[in-house]
Amino acid sequence: MSADSERCSGKMLSIGLEPFKLFTRGHHSLEVTDMKRQGQFGFEMSISARNDGTIEAVYILVRDNKAARTREIIEDILLADYNSRGQLVWIEILAPVKLAKITPLVDEPRRRTFRRFIKEQAPDELVLS
Repeated sequence: MSADSERCSGKMLSIGLEPFKLFTRGHHSLEVTDMKRQGQFGFEMSISARNDGTIEAVYILVRDNKAARTREIIEDILLADYNSRGQLVWIEILAPVKLAKITPLVDEPRRRTFRRFIKEQAPDELVLS
């Protein structure tokens, strides 16, 4: 990493987002703590930027779990980390990519909510409609 692409204050800039309530039980939504315990919480996003504010990467936590392997989806642009059971854990966006290339990585039941989350929260510079 060159000096001009150094991260702001040597730290990653993060955006803390409240998870969406994705699942219901009867007439009541599951609490976020129940969802986390079941590995079914919403999504979290962190953004890495240079000192001048240029966004370098977006990291999206899809499942609260440890990554066991990384797969390069699009060379030097889109990476996906999976746990030991083959479930998606992280998505890393390093250069502009279309939302249509990211969405299929997420399990079908969560795609609609994921797509909405990305459209509302991801920087337009890296995630294209």
